[in-house]
Amino acid sequence: DLDHVAERLGLPGKVDSVARLARKHGGYDRIPLEDPEYRSYLEGDLRASQALAESLPHIDAYTIREHAVASLAGRMTLNGFRVDTALLGQRLAELAERKAQALDILHEFGLPLTKTLMRGRGKARHELEETLDSPLAADTGRDWLEAVWAAYGIANVPMTGKTGKIAMGSDALSEVAARPDCPPELRSILKLIDIVVGTRTVYQTARDTLCPDGRCHPSISFRQASGRWSFTKPGLTVYGKHEGRHIERDIFIADEGCVLLSFDLKQVDMRAMAGLSGDPAYAALFEPGRDAHTEIGNQVGLPRQAAKMVGHGWNYGLGPARMIREGMDPDMVRAFVAGMTASFPRLIDWREEIREHGKAGLILDNGFGRRMQCDPARAYTVAPALEGQGQGLDQ
Repeated sequence: DLDHVAERLGLPGKVDSVARLARKHGGYDRIPLEDPEYRSYLEGDLRASQALAESLPHIDAYTIREHAVASLAGRMTLNGFRVDTALLGQRLAELAERKAQALDILHEFGLPLTKTLMRGRGKARHELEETLDSPLAADTGRDWLEAVWAAYGIANVPMTGKTGKIAMGSDALSEVAARPDCPPELRSILKLIDIVVGTRTVYQTARDTLCPDGRCHPSISFRQASGRWSFTKPGLTVYGKHEGRHIERDIFIADEGCVLLSFDLKQVDMRAMAGLSGDPAYAALFEPGRDAHTEIGNQVGLPRQAAKMVGHGWNYGLGPARMIREGMDPDMVRAFVAGMTASFPRLIDWREEIREHGKAGLILDNGFGRRMQCDPARAYTVAPALEGQGQGLDQ
């Protein structure tokens, strides 16, 4: 941070702490703008920044470019997104009601919703029933689910990898529900559990990060070598796009006289690889009216969905051994690898060239001027990924 860098260089740092002022006034948003101590803090910040800038080596055009990008990100944070607070409240209420209804029905199947606590001392000591915030996550909830599995004769119960406890995630529940021997009543129970544990928290996150001005101001950073931007508090990129979940974005609304536009850069990483490698056969897959995943599937003998699953990963170093470990048919994998190698030789050669550059510790360029460097030990996968993701982001 500014103070520590200034200290290392023997320069004056800031003369005060904005955190101290926030504590004094009861919050950052409560610091009076004309407060003399606040003005002094700001002036000290500027003096320290100026001294640091004057002590640094010559700032080149690339550094100026990166500062301009950082300025755009900062402006986006300050602008934020306006929230339809009424709709947000409605969505939260609807989800809470749906979850409560599911818990009530599960309670009829024996799920404990409360726990017994002892309160007071001596003659005043008494039992108190306290409602559980997360009944299924409690030990009593897991014990109940274990009894459910046993009651319905379910073997090979899904377990979590880290803790070894009974798994309750949507994927684990779906796996059991899809088994031929899963009774219809158990499927209904699993559906109710999924409603409780699988309810998305995007609306709660929006409410938690809602500021007094009626907007969410996400924190935006781009510390990855590729320049990929990260949106947090709230993570705007997790709000749904597919399978009807696009309605989650309804809570973000445009300012008066403005509109919000959403863009999906279709297969942008693959298009970037086509441009960077200069492989004409690979580039032809993205001509108007053609679908790259279908084209690749046809060329290598795979259905579209299978070709899509491995297409991106293969560009970045996903090998046949891992594809097979993840459940793909070995014959399909061999057909895919052989087909890609035969169909796109220039892409194959370019990918190897980039890996060699990465191993040598050279600076990579995504075609738009971004300087990128990877750990030489991880160049096999990271070097191609930096190129494809870096160009997709700069576009």
